[in-house]
Amino acid sequence: LAGLDIFLTGNYNSASGSDKAFFEFGSGGRRHFFINRRYASNNIFSPTINEDSYNLWTINHPSGTTADIFQNSEAFASSYNAASANASAGSFSVDLGDDASGGNRLTGTIGDLIAFQGGGLTATEIQQVETYMAIKYGITLDQTTPTNYLFSDGLTVLWNATDNSSYNQDIAGIGRDDASCHSQKQSRSVNSDDILIVGLGSVAATNEANTNNFDDNGDYLVWGNDGGSTSAASTNMADIPAELSERMARVWRFEDIGTVGNTEIEFDLTGTGFGTSNPDNYRLMIAGSGSGGTMSGATLVTGGTFNGSVLSFADVNLADGEYITLGVTAICGPGGVNTNLELWLKADLEVFTDAGTTPANDGESVRQWNDQSANSGNLDDPDTRTTFETGEANFNPVISFADDATSLEGSFTTTLAGLDIFLTGNYNSASGSDKAFFEFGSGGRRHFFINRRYASNNIFSP
Repeated sequence: LAGLDIFLTGNYNSASGSDKAFFEFGSGGRRHFFINRRYASNNIFSPTINEDSYNLWTINHPSGTTADIFQNSEAFASSYNAASANASAGSFSVDLGDDASGGNRLTGTIGDLIAFQGGGLTATEIQQVETYMAIKYGITLDQTTPTNYLFSDGLTVLWNATDNSSYNQDIAGIGRDDASCHSQKQSRSVNSDDILIVGLGSVAATNEANTNNFDDNGDYLVWGNDGGSTSAASTNMADIPAELSERMARVWRFEDIGTVGNTEIEFDLTGTGFGTSNPDNYRLMIAGSGSGGTMSGATLVTGGTFNGSVLSFADVNLADGEYITLGVTAICGPGGVNTNLELWLKADLEVFTDAGTTPANDGESVRQWNDQSANSGNLDDPDTRTTFETGEANFNPVISFADDATSLEGSFTTTLAGLDIFLTGNYNSASGSDKAFFEFGSGGRRHFFINRRYASNNIFSP
């Protein structure tokens, strides 16, 4: 049959430059190649295609030399002039990662590449194929015009774009589709701002490594969010139950088709500003389908655990239409003072012999000392020359320094002028003068405290 419908998921590495080919079908006057500047050796794309992230490209090329190209289901190059490609019936050679003549070698990745002859898939069939690829690779289909995610039966809506029009960011899902020979057991959106990971039963290193199974074909859990901030600096302090002090501004909504059952819900808090030292400070908030996304009456789930900066809640069974977000309890502070707390190092909590995994015991060398504020300003000593000592100060532990050209180092950033600093410690008089407990900053913004002066000025007297 004449014509081709082509579907591709992949990731162009922008560092590879231009004219890099994902594939070429055919040769000579029947060349169909797709590179990061053009299709079928003709017009340059304007605007340029997405790079450095996974995308879905759909090419509808019926018989003749005109094609329609879509990027993540959005019209990208309509009525594209493909004068050097003719989609008439015949034999096609296939080259992946280059074109047939060479010299257009790809730096990037390919997930699925699919071609249908005839160039005449219906709108429903295209929607089915794009849904399969979007769920598999965590790609959000363009929602400028609300676009449903459609199961392989062509009838069952997995994600209703109209019902979820306020939650159409970072759409992802898990589910089983026997007709596509695929089971997506864990997922997160490929979008760079997304922090949510959901796994069937648990989250493993890879989809294949997740040994849990869906009960039935057509069991799906699909979600999107409202685009709210995930930053600790932009929390919601009003729409919360009385037990909490604040919540993450972003809210997710879920659609449950069939019976997915228990899942593991993970929040990757890297770079958000939320503390990653104490999981007891957090609650998974679940609001019912009738709440409209209001979280003040949410059910609170405890028992979160941290693996690095990833906060996990196990055995979560979400119902259709429910909403979730992350809540924060009233976090303790020194003397109960939390406002503008920038750094809190306390020797009785989270002192490690390595990069944050193995707690230090008495007399062991210290590699990392974790910040207990919400800012994660952890300090590091790669030479491990400081020592953890228990029971040294009124039965409490301390970190010991031995004047051996070492220090624990880190950083923090303030948005307000001024510092209030509190310190407990013990100077050993035998060490002499000009011995520093700490320094914040450098150059003209130095705040150091030594046993003769503060910030390189007058000698203390007394």
